[in-house]
Amino acid sequence: MSAIWSRVVSFICVVGIGILLLVAVVSNTVFSMVSTFFQNLHWMPSSIMAGSHALIQFGMIPILLIVIYKLIPDREVPWTHAVLGSIVTSFLFLIGKQFIAWYIGSSVLKSIYGAAGSLFLLLVWVYYSAYVFYFGAELTKAYDMRRESRTKQTIALQ
Repeated sequence: MSAIWSRVVSFICVVGIGILLLVAVVSNTVFSMVSTFFQNLHWMPSSIMAGSHALIQFGMIPILLIVIYKLIPDREVPWTHAVLGSIVTSFLFLIGKQFIAWYIGSSVLKSIYGAAGSLFLLLVWVYYSAYVFYFGAELTKAYDMRRESRTKQTIALQ
């Protein structure tokens, strides 16, 4: 019964954090609207707004990924390994998000294919996000296994 319960908790955790990551992506649109409003008021430079948004994004996404990389695996993962994997993953995630935003801004995809172009871009984004997420999980696993093998070698040498 505990195995089923742990799977249910893992599923709820992944779905909840997936929703929060989606909110992080949607916040780009909100940020764009807010920065346009403040830019029109000449109250705050756009570079400060962009920098603060990047810091918020780069602060929120790694925390969510740390929770996933720490709680979901069947084995105990040290916090330092989960932090390393989440930082690399969030960096790649933000790079991909910027690339997709650049592509949407400079693409004629929507005029040629209409809604089908948007669907294609959504599928590319989902594929990239999943690939980066699994890459971070594998990086965390490989780092953990490497540290564990070094610990076993050190113990064997003593």
